[in-house]
Parts: sequence; C-alpha cells; structure tokens
Amino acid sequence: MKRISIYIAFFFFLLLIEVGAQTFTKPGVTSVQFLKLGVAPRAEAMGQAIAASVGDITATYYNPSGLMNIGGNDFMASYTIMPAGVGLSFVGYGRRLGENDAAAVSIIALRTDEMKIRTVLQPLGTGQYFHVGDYAFGLHYAHNFTLDLKIGFTFRYLYLNMVSGLFSKSGWTADMGIQYDTGLKGVLKGMKIGMMVANFGPEIKFINESYGQPLKYVVGVSEPFQIGENHLLLLGLNWVKAIDEKQKAQLGFEYNFRNVLYLRGGYRFASDAQTWSGGVGFRQKVLGSLLSIDYSYSDFSILGSLSRFGIQVQF
Repeated sequence: MKRISIYIAFFFFLLLIEVGAQTFTKPGVTSVQFLKLGVAPRAEAMGQAIAASVGDITATYYNPSGLMNIGGNDFMASYTIMPAGVGLSFVGYGRRLGENDAAAVSIIALRTDEMKIRTVLQPLGTGQYFHVGDYAFGLHYAHNFTLDLKIGFTFRYLYLNMVSGLFSKSGWTADMGIQYDTGLKGVLKGMKIGMMVANFGPEIKFINESYGQPLKYVVGVSEPFQIGENHLLLLGLNWVKAIDEKQKAQLGFEYNFRNVLYLRGGYRFASDAQTWSGGVGFRQKVLGSLLSIDYSYSDFSILGSLSRFGIQVQF
C-alpha cells in the first residue's frame, strides 16, 4: 500500500506539471477574483503555506484532502476586513463520516457596502442604492485512499451579483487535492506533502466577453519539530503557479505552546502586493468542545493591509 501511495502521489505531481505547462502569466484575464482571497486567519498568518498540513474545516479552501484530519465535527466562521468598505465572510461545517470518509459544506461571500446610484442628471444620487456581492457555495468530500494518502474534492456553485437586482451571473468551479504522509524517520519524522489543483471550471461570460477562472496548482511540504514537552514548531513551504500570476513561493511557521497559545508568521516571495503576515491564536476546551479564536494581519504594501478574525468550534 505504501508503494501504491507513492505511485498515486507521483501521478498527481505529473498532472500538476501538465496543468502548469498549459498556463501562462496573463494578469487581468480571469474572473471570480474573490476565490483568490484567503479565508482563514491561521493559514493567512502563515502565508498560506499549509497545503500539506491543513487538517480542519479550512481545508475546504486550502486543500480538501485535509478534511480527513477532522476528528468529529468542526465549525468555523471568519471575517476579513478589506479596504473601501468591502468584507469577506466564510462559514464552514465539516464532519467525519467514518474511518475513511469526511464531508463538509461552506459558504464564501464577498460583499461591498451600499452605494448610491448616480446618473448624469442626478450626480448626487437618485435616492436608490446598490451593492456588489460574489458568493461561492461549496460541497466537499475527502477519503483515505490508503493509510498514507488522503484525497479530497470540492465543488462550488458560484453566484456573482455584480449589481444587486440588475445584473448577475452564475457558474461552477472545482478543486482536487491530496496529502501524503512520507513516513520518514529521524529528523524528517512527520513530514507531509500536499498538492492541489484549484479553481478549475468553465469560462464565465459577461455581456460579450468570456473570462476563465483563476486556475492554480500548489505543491507544499510541512515538517513539525517537537521542542521539549510543551513546545511544537511547524514549518510549511508552498510553491504556487496560477494562470494569471507568476510563480510564487510561500513560507510559514506556527509556534505552539501547550496547544493553548499559537504564534504564526509567513512570507510570500515574488508577490507583487502581498508580502509578510503574522497572527496569533488561542485554544481552550469549553463545555466539552475545543474553542479556537484566531487573528491575522497581512501586509499588502501600497494597498494597505487586511485583518482577519475567526472563531472555531470542534466537538
């Protein structure tokens, strides 16, 4: 079974190379850009370098195969404060279905505040208002293919409400990912490899023009280091290639003190806007459930910064 896992992981890696060979760096040629905005404070604090290590409900975004690491039930809600009155919300619920299966549902919503409708004759406003909202409703499934290999799938229905009540479009997108436990010993004990193809789907037509989705593929590796009895350091590294961006590397770490306090940091190399990020998390058992509260700060250079808040309950 170990050999089968290696073969499958290698095949998936070749598939990623094939996908990458058919992609080009063409900024501004894709739609549904809100799918590129991260949803989880923990992952974003670590520069998104968690494709190989994610193991909770946020796997619905960062690598669906990670849902197999859920122990029972997992619920999370997060909110991202963005410039110009724009907010990104995420709600997800996942459940372990048995020894070898897990499933989840999620909603991602990007919404502006209310804006005045203005015309040439009424530049101060007509008295009517509108907003813009993009929504992704996701179904997710993961399976233990072997003892070492997890595989996961995502299907999202997209509803794009460009002008509330006046103009909207719909579509769909899909993700596929794997996580592979290398089973190495010694200093590399616990090393995992993660791979994902994200945002695969048909072009979306706006009036007379059609635009593809922000297809990307990710290869990641993670390594935990136990430092004494109360300290754990997790390191993660991702390599990312998207159809509308140049290749990037993402590096992140998480320091864990007694499974209660978490300090995180990350950096994105070769990024035009996003650079460093950081965050903090607290975890405590409350009424038989595990409660987590997380915060992250991401620097976007001249574009400002993003703050993310999240609350998670595992039971």
